[in-house]
Amino acid sequence: MEFGPLLRRAFILVSLSSIARLASADPYAYELSGADRFGLANLATGSFSPIGGTLSTSLWGIAAGPGGAIYGMGSDQTSLYQVDTSNGSLSFVGSLSFLSGEGGWVLGSTANGSLYVAGVDTVGNYSLYSINPTNASTNFIGSMGQIGGSVMGCSSGSSSLYVGSGQTLYSVDVTTGLTTAVGSGMGSLAGNGPGGLVEVGGTLYGGAWGEDPALTASIISIDQTAAATTFVSLQPGLTGRGCWGLAPAAVPEPSAFAAVGLGLAGLAVRRRRK
Repeated sequence: MEFGPLLRRAFILVSLSSIARLASADPYAYELSGADRFGLANLATGSFSPIGGTLSTSLWGIAAGPGGAIYGMGSDQTSLYQVDTSNGSLSFVGSLSFLSGEGGWVLGSTANGSLYVAGVDTVGNYSLYSINPTNASTNFIGSMGQIGGSVMGCSSGSSSLYVGSGQTLYSVDVTTGLTTAVGSGMGSLAGNGPGGLVEVGGTLYGGAWGEDPALTASIISIDQTAAATTFVSLQPGLTGRGCWGLAPAAVPEPSAFAAVGLGLAGLAVRRRRK
């Protein structure tokens, strides 16, 4: 079927316009809400688009594993699930094991897809474990040392592993488990601190969680050298005590869309020349 001259011109203009918009695409991440909803969040605007219905099992945190697969830890503190990002369904992977007296607390990962979980005992001492995502087996790495307050968020998608406790950001040595305070600059984060941390496009973002079910969650960007923060957006659509986890989303890069757009525009030009 031949395109008319006007249609061809319109097609090319639309393609180029789409490329221009995608060149400045907003950062996206998968997000877990305290209301047991999984979805896609636009970190720049704060919009939250649920994927599927209410989760079949409550999760405490999400993280990206090998190949970008998304995993979540059950609220029973021992179960590992894989999340189907097309519909939000959960597949049980296996049971996490910890030292006697400990249970899983927060789930995280690094940019290479390595999964980690922080275990905690009854008096608030934390330990770091690595996770085999194929069967949920764990390997004890070491004590995480002195952390002031309760850890509520662990990072995903960054080359370094981070945890947040209140307004303080800690880096975690994944070979020893020991933590180092980066800074206590997360004061602009509403609620009780970060319920999730994710790195997208070289920027570390945090999402607020809180005990108040009516909390209006917010997104901040975090300086990884001093933990100074910048307010990014509010999340009025995220109900149920705010953010309970963030993980990198497998959203195509703007360059990929641009290549497709240019290819389609070129096709239209070639057809015109025939």
